Amino acid sequence: EIEHLIRWSITHISNTEIFLAFYTAFKVTFTEINIRGGSRGAGHAPCNPENVVLNLDVHLRTPTPPSEATQPSTPWASKTPKIVLET
Repeated sequence: EIEHLIRWSITHISNTEIFLAFYTAFKVTFTEINIRGGSRGAGHAPCNPENVVLNLDVHLRTPTPPSEATQPSTPWASKTPKIVLET
């Protein structure tokens, strides 16, 4: 759609021209055949949930319990913030 503009060295393209070019490319690209082919290539067609799950890289493990919290060497004490005024 915009090849003729490029050939004529036109570098400014309006939003309308971009939308029309995008819509044309979208209609040509996103066809049922392409979508089915992409799904088939990814191993998702025909729709087989078991096949999808088998292709996931999932490692099941039992979570380890948290280690016991150790007491800090000096207990924490709350302090009121102070503002230092410049002189």
